Amino acid sequence: MGDYADLIQHNEDWLAREHVMRYRFAEQYLPRAGRVLDIACGPGYGTYHLARAAPQAELVGADILVENIAIAQRFYPVANASFVVSDAFRLPFPDACFRLALSFETIEHVRDGVGFLAEMARVLDREGVFLCSTPNAPYDFLSAQHVRLYTPQELSEIAGQFFGDVQVFYQYQSRADRFVELRDRWRGFALTSLLRAIPGPIRRAGKRLLKGAAPAAEPVPSEAFVIEGRHNYPADAVVHEAQRSGAVQRVIVLVCRRPLCGTLLK
Repeated sequence: MGDYADLIQHNEDWLAREHVMRYRFAEQYLPRAGRVLDIACGPGYGTYHLARAAPQAELVGADILVENIAIAQRFYPVANASFVVSDAFRLPFPDACFRLALSFETIEHVRDGVGFLAEMARVLDREGVFLCSTPNAPYDFLSAQHVRLYTPQELSEIAGQFFGDVQVFYQYQSRADRFVELRDRWRGFALTSLLRAIPGPIRRAGKRLLKGAAPAAEPVPSEAFVIEGRHNYPADAVVHEAQRSGAVQRVIVLVCRRPLCGTLLK
């Protein structure tokens, strides 16, 4: 399998690129040894790359879908990683057995965010770290797949019930990718039923128009699209340039430390 650079360079899907960047961000929190849990790992490419980045660690990718785990086991085998079918609310692991847990773009798909975070804290040891990402509510829509959206304040307050230290980070989305996302959502939610009522030639012409290329974004430093801290940006100029170009803080990423274990969770 290729590395992160290959995945980003050869993938035209902005959503896939965005997801890969979160795994790159997670590398800095990998323990030199110990166990790492990737919850809702999907087809397993993120677990695979983290396993390669930390060969002395033991990676476990877990997903509720049997088909995802089958894909991961077939296409992403690596000596220090395993994949299991598991419900995120009933993990088949004892208390305090992981040093790092991560779950990207998961909590918005469950109704009980509190129970989800409690289970993440349960499986982490006292020095453990939990990484969590979710769409930033002001920049997302409540779709059929997203049952609950959070603002940074809401999510950090809930996480604070289970972790002694919660940092809020953001992942930027460029103006061009924002255009593509909004266009695709509009097509998916509004135009499907409308186009069905339009005569065939006009409908096909409309579809061709919607498939037109998105406008190119103004140049923005690459750092602006990496996850940056809310109060600790690398340079004010980066933030200013991102805002000027129309980039938005589309994704919230929490870095949660010091899990409140034992009786504090009961």
